[in-house]
Amino acid sequence: MNSAKSYEEIIDHCQQLLKNSNSTRIINGDDLGEEFQGLEAYESADFNHPELGKIQINATRPEVRPPFEWLYEITVHNDPYMHFLVREKGNIVETYGKNVLPVDDSSAAKLLTWLKEI
Repeated sequence: MNSAKSYEEIIDHCQQLLKNSNSTRIINGDDLGEEFQGLEAYESADFNHPELGKIQINATRPEVRPPFEWLYEITVHNDPYMHFLVREKGNIVETYGKNVLPVDDSSAAKLLTWLKEI
């Protein structure tokens, strides 16, 4: 379980990055399944990290939660590829296909540092 402070800080940084981005786009749910037809599913924006390269942040809209259980999806398009979900449950996980691994406080701090460096 991540500390509440790092969890909230990561959420705050994701919100600010999306709010201040000139490239934030709305992804509609038409391609996500019948239950999402006509809905704006999530916001998405790409950012350039000075060392890691492209980092993509997606934020789900309330009307698609559930079935989506994540608030933010953070993808680091680097080698190694990293995929994080900031979940409504108050924790952060890293996913590899169907494998879901908890993110410890040290890894959450590293993720927060990366977001601050964008």
